[in-house]
Amino acid sequence: MKGKYEEIRKKYTILPEYEEINKEFNISSLEKLDLPAIRKKIGERLEFCLDVLERILNPEPTSLADLYECKFFTTGEKEKAFDIFKKLMQLYRELLEADLTANDEEQAKIIRKISLEFPVLRKEMIPLIKKLKESWKEDLEHKEILGYMG
Repeated sequence: MKGKYEEIRKKYTILPEYEEINKEFNISSLEKLDLPAIRKKIGERLEFCLDVLERILNPEPTSLADLYECKFFTTGEKEKAFDIFKKLMQLYRELLEADLTANDEEQAKIIRKISLEFPVLRKEMIPLIKKLKESWKEDLEHKEILGYMG
């Protein structure tokens, strides 16, 4: 995979080093390695992060986990989650635009941009993810959650 990526990188020199992009987006798991496949893999990672943040910000009313977890976040933490969400969504929409233009140069540019910005956003998400995990160690009034579920 690394060799194939380096061939692509020779043509699009703005692309990040293989180790960097593979660490963030696990491109080594791709069956076919080309710009559209890399873009799609990056999109999947962004979608996953966006979904986690969206559940904090707007819990699914039919999800017991969402309803339980969202109660542990302060307004300030939700504002931070929304800030990260907005930045990720902007990147995701730029990725979509690059997909629709089907222009390899544009795809290389957005892959580069995301590879620079995503690690920072990922690190900003970690405290939120830890809070989700820790929420399950806390006792919340079961009747409050179960009563809401009907």
